[in-house]
Amino acid sequence: MNLSLLQNFKANNFFLDPFPHIVIENALPEKLYNELSETYPTNKFNYTNQNNAILSINFEEIQKDNEISDLWKNFALFHQGGHESENFCPQVFDIFAKNIVDTFPNFFKNKEELYNLKVAPLEKDNADIFLFSYLSCNSPVTKKSPPIKSNGSVLDIHPDSPNKFISALFYMKDKNDTAGGDLILHNWRVNLPFFLKKIILAKRKNFLNNIIKKFQFLFIGDRKKIQYSSNTLVMWLGSIDALHSVTAREVTKNFRKSFTLGISYKRNFWDPFSIIDKVLHFKNYKFF
Repeated sequence: MNLSLLQNFKANNFFLDPFPHIVIENALPEKLYNELSETYPTNKFNYTNQNNAILSINFEEIQKDNEISDLWKNFALFHQGGHESENFCPQVFDIFAKNIVDTFPNFFKNKEELYNLKVAPLEKDNADIFLFSYLSCNSPVTKKSPPIKSNGSVLDIHPDSPNKFISALFYMKDKNDTAGGDLILHNWRVNLPFFLKKIILAKRKNFLNNIIKKFQFLFIGDRKKIQYSSNTLVMWLGSIDALHSVTAREVTKNFRKSFTLGISYKRNFWDPFSIIDKVLHFKNYKFF
């Protein structure tokens, strides 16, 4: 059985604006998707009636839990662990290799170098790149969260971790779920120096945060909305320019179900600490 989320990729699924990404509707054959959806282990998420709580079950937990179906174990295994994952990585590189090399020329000299990197399923292993995957969802919404941005987003604009260069979300929306939980892709309105981008994006627990966030709209715009829907894969090339956020969900009894996966590098592609934060010794902040 072909378990790859990229099995139905076509050239017209690839986009460069606002940064390299793909969107594949009906990513999996209907029969396979329905079986994964029906056996999605929402009962395994540990939460106590929190509103729209972010929940996850990591790869190791999936493999060890006897109540999670063999199909889900094999699906996660293909995309993260075992020798089959060596087949998934080249599929990703077939799509993004040129963009990876163009974005990180100081790390990868050419496309061939990417295919020769040592791959491992967990960051504790000795390798060049690491695959990650986990079941991810949001709990039911009992009260709609107020947006933190005029575009309706509830998860603030952010890039991914500085060592993560491929990220993907496989959406598994229930048919009777309400609207919301969409992904917004953002662009820089102006071509800023790298250090200024870091200053604007950092989320500090101090007075500077409110000042910078108040004027963030001058530098960052909304470029594209990708709806949270069933059997839909979104995958993108991560960098400080790959900015994204999530819109508010309407009240619903349903979980916002997805499978998260991607590839990280053995070291950071950029220093997450900006000059201003180093000078002022602001350590209590993050990007994501």
